[in-house]
Amino acid sequence: MTGTLRTIECKDWKDESIIYYEMDLKFQHAYHNFTYFSLEGESMIGFTDRIRYEVRKMYGKELTWVEE
Repeated sequence: MTGTLRTIECKDWKDESIIYYEMDLKFQHAYHNFTYFSLEGESMIGFTDRIRYEVRKMYGKELTWVEE
C-alpha cells in the first residue's frame, strides 16, 4: 500500500506557525482513496507510525510513502 505524505504549514489567528501532516492512501483496485490528517501537535514520526499501525491492523499490509 502506498501513501503520499504532505507537510502543510499555515498561520493561526495570532500569526503563529502551525504545521500538520496529511497522507493520501491509494488502494490498488479501489474506486475511492482515503486521506488521513495529523492530530493537533502530532509529530511527523508519530503521525506516520499511527497510520502505519492502522493500515497493518485494518488491511494486513505494510505502508510505504513518499513525501510530496
